[in-house]
Amino acid sequence: MRASIVAIALMVASCASTTYDTQDDLTISTQVKIALIQDARLGDCRINAATSHGITTLQGSVPSQEDVDRAIAIARKVHGVKNVTSELKIGSSEFPVTSVRF
Repeated sequence: MRASIVAIALMVASCASTTYDTQDDLTISTQVKIALIQDARLGDCRINAATSHGITTLQGSVPSQEDVDRAIAIARKVHGVKNVTSELKIGSSEFPVTSVRF
């Protein structure tokens, strides 16, 4: 009987450690986006933040490597961020305008 209780307690504990509230990820992503928008240098850059299990991925483009590093540093300071993955590109995200003939 005692062995069964211990086994059940261990199973419950392991299940609890594997669950994760995805609402936290949405909150973290929103807080990272707000922090990036509020930054004087990065506020005009189009940077998206998506979070999964506390790991935030940054996507978009910024003018320089210094800006990539700055965006990562800002994201890391947000409560709940465990790690930051950067998929940021250096350069303009604007597409060249081409003429269209009708």
